Formats: sequence, structure tokens, C-alpha cells
Amino acid sequence: MTIKVDCHQVRAPEELAGDVNATLDFISRELFLAQVYGELGVEIIASPDVLPTLARAAGAYDGAELPAGFRLLEG
Repeated sequence: MTIKVDCHQVRAPEELAGDVNATLDFISRELFLAQVYGELGVEIIASPDVLPTLARAAGAYDGAELPAGFRLLEG
């Protein structure tokens, strides 16, 4: 049995650590791609070094701009 998950998964590059502007661009691009391909969520997988920058950048978005399935995951 195959289960299809309607979620766009991507690994965040290490270079984003500490660079909020680049992280905002990265998140915007991934949200756009998920919307284009009809994905219901976005999961960004990142190292512990990058997660704080991702969380700070994601906080700049209005809740309505993020899909219900938006997640930041450590990995």
C-alpha cells in the first residue's frame, strides 16, 4: 500500500544560519513551490544551527501566509 503525503519537504542549507534575509528568501521560494505543485504543507528540515534562524524568519509571516501544514523539523 502506498500512502501519498501532500507535503513539500526540503532540507535547509547550512549557509542560512544567522542570515535572516537569505532565510526569508528561502522560505518564500519553498512556499511558492508548494503552492505551484498543490502541496498542502511545507516541512523544512534543518540542523540545530539553522533552526533558530528559520524560526525567526518564519515569525515574520502572517499566519494566513503559511499553509496549515507548515513545520520546521530538526534533522
